[in-house]
Amino acid sequence: MAKCRWCTKNAIIYMKEHRLALCEDCYPKWFLRMLERTIEKWKMLKKDEKILVAVSGGKDSVAVWYCLSQLGYLVDGVHVVISDTEYSVKSKEAVIKMSQLINRPIHIIDIKKEFGKDISEISKILRRENCSVCSTIKRNLLNKFAYDNNYDVIVTGHNLDDEVATLFGNVLRWNLEYLVRQAPVLPEKEGFAKKVKPFIRFTDEEIRVFVKVKNLAFVEQRCPFSKGATSLVYKDLLNKLEEEMPLTKWTFYSKFLSDFQKLVSSYTTYPKLNFCKICNSPCLLEICALCRIKEKIKQKSAI
Repeated sequence: MAKCRWCTKNAIIYMKEHRLALCEDCYPKWFLRMLERTIEKWKMLKKDEKILVAVSGGKDSVAVWYCLSQLGYLVDGVHVVISDTEYSVKSKEAVIKMSQLINRPIHIIDIKKEFGKDISEISKILRRENCSVCSTIKRNLLNKFAYDNNYDVIVTGHNLDDEVATLFGNVLRWNLEYLVRQAPVLPEKEGFAKKVKPFIRFTDEEIRVFVKVKNLAFVEQRCPFSKGATSLVYKDLLNKLEEEMPLTKWTFYSKFLSDFQKLVSSYTTYPKLNFCKICNSPCLLEICALCRIKEKIKQKSAI
């Protein structure tokens, strides 16, 4: 059994990328130290900012909310209920437990209350995949909530595996519009809060070990609406590459940020922002995505 590099106790994790084995006591300290360095390097957060964490109830979002509170940031949480399934019920319970543990408020947004239907019903009306619809709705609901409540920053729990899988998919399609916007920090724009991803330096496994060590409540089961998501295929492929060639994930992602993205950005122009004619939320078109979805649901219900 490997010994902890810091104190020589039995290690609970060995990180090939860092060539580092750590024990149950030392690992959380390293984790928070690495998080602090990531925040500082990318100038993600300030202690005087009004910060909103998108908390799904999964390990990543629960951990990032907990860690930021441990580092002294005043972070509120927001949770979007996507359905009445057992998964959603357990997710909400996990989020409320974390709110009580760190003594920070949690705001609950229920999609069914907002639209009159849950994700699966909306997906059928729009004739789109569940994951695609859910992502669109949650992203726009979070933007609207942050805008309406004067939050400076939105934090998400996207980790290195998430970012690399997304990057891999966007490169396969050479989707320049998305490649330009894939960054650890998206600056504030008129009507949109700054968005940051403090967990970009951690893998799925590193976060899983952290929440287990700290005994944080989270939902372990996979979202029932994620079936068929291409990101899962990409993650499997990238995990195999990482196993054979440690550092592949971080090299791929960090080189993209330091080299390719800057090149692409210099040739890209950003569209002018508008404000929705119906709800006055900031958007790219005349009517925002949420209002368009509500209109299609209304039209379907009238048939």
